[in-house]
Amino acid sequence: MISDLGWETTRTLLNELATIVRNTCRRVDHEAEEPTFELDTKPNAKQRAALDRVNDIRL
Repeated sequence: MISDLGWETTRTLLNELATIVRNTCRRVDHEAEEPTFELDTKPNAKQRAALDRVNDIRL
């Protein structure tokens, strides 16, 4: 299953997925009460394929 996606080990798969992050941001010249906003990195093709596989798992 993992090798079908181009990874040799679970470790390499997890290392690849670990680069998907959520950043909390604020404008440079913000006012003190101005809220922050979040930006998520977009998964690349391999990450998307892995996430699709994970979402197919039924517990």
